[in-house]
Amino acid sequence: MDLSAAATRRGAVLFAAILLVTGPRFVDVDALAALYAEPFRLLGDPADRYLHSSVANVFVGYLVGAVSPHRVQALAIAAALAAVGAVLLYGHRAIAESDERWAFFRLLALSPLLHVLAFWLGKSDPYLVGSYFLLLLARHPAVIAVLAMAMTLAHPEQATVILAVHAAMHRPARAWLLAVLAGWAAGAGMAQLYLAELGLAGSPRAAWVGQWLERLLRNNVARPVTMLWLSFSWFWIPVLAYVWAGRRTRVLALAGIGFVIAGSSADFTRVFTLISLPLAVHVARALSREAGGVLGPWLGRLTPLGFLQMELAIGRVWDNGWAVLLVRALGIPVR
Repeated sequence: MDLSAAATRRGAVLFAAILLVTGPRFVDVDALAALYAEPFRLLGDPADRYLHSSVANVFVGYLVGAVSPHRVQALAIAAALAAVGAVLLYGHRAIAESDERWAFFRLLALSPLLHVLAFWLGKSDPYLVGSYFLLLLARHPAVIAVLAMAMTLAHPEQATVILAVHAAMHRPARAWLLAVLAGWAAGAGMAQLYLAELGLAGSPRAAWVGQWLERLLRNNVARPVTMLWLSFSWFWIPVLAYVWAGRRTRVLALAGIGFVIAGSSADFTRVFTLISLPLAVHVARALSREAGGVLGPWLGRLTPLGFLQMELAIGRVWDNGWAVLLVRALGIPVR
């Protein structure tokens, strides 16, 4: 039996189980259906126009003809599953030893990443996450540049932070930095050309945040303890174990920067999880090399916590997509 492949299969089963328990929650479905149908027509509701910023999301939807709510939902599910597949592929290719790989998957499952992918179906998150994990595997500068461009087209603002955090954490070689910079510049340029065609200047998403910044900060800061806990959620346990083992505290410093950025957004846990992705991967890799480090004897008992994720968003705590679907089925409006 191929133990290496078995570890990947176990990771796939664990991730699938967490996704199933979390349940799907779809967002912006009607607006996305209209956007995918006519990508060069400005959305009527100004509050929805930030959706134009996720160029990759827009044109994938257009190319596959996701012009009805049901098609938008099907595409969102497929994109999320593809992103999870990229995470599994990274673990399979980057980690040769089976026990180390299984430890990596279990540690990463403690982060809110899978919950975010299932709970925000319709967002461009899967394109961002999938491209980043493929970027971690890439070696040729041209491939690195293309994947950096894909990340930027998916979400220019978050891609910029993710790439910067990765560079600060790993201090990669000059060739890698130049390739990423070229891809980022190409993606940002293409996004600006598309937005200019629509008559939108700069960043519609940043403009939306600026318009509601005071309210967003008030909603998030009103629950400081919840805000702190639901940043990394259960992944705080590996993070603190990593720092406690005497590693440099750069992870906490970079997490603090991410905390401030996410605190000015509507979807706090989602944004923090995405922009701190390089930190989560780094910590999970470091601990998995040591069979979980100080968490090794407890890793099996900690794994079920991955099924108990929550998020802070729009000033409220959310836990399960199935609950949202049930409430909507009862005719109760909920975002």
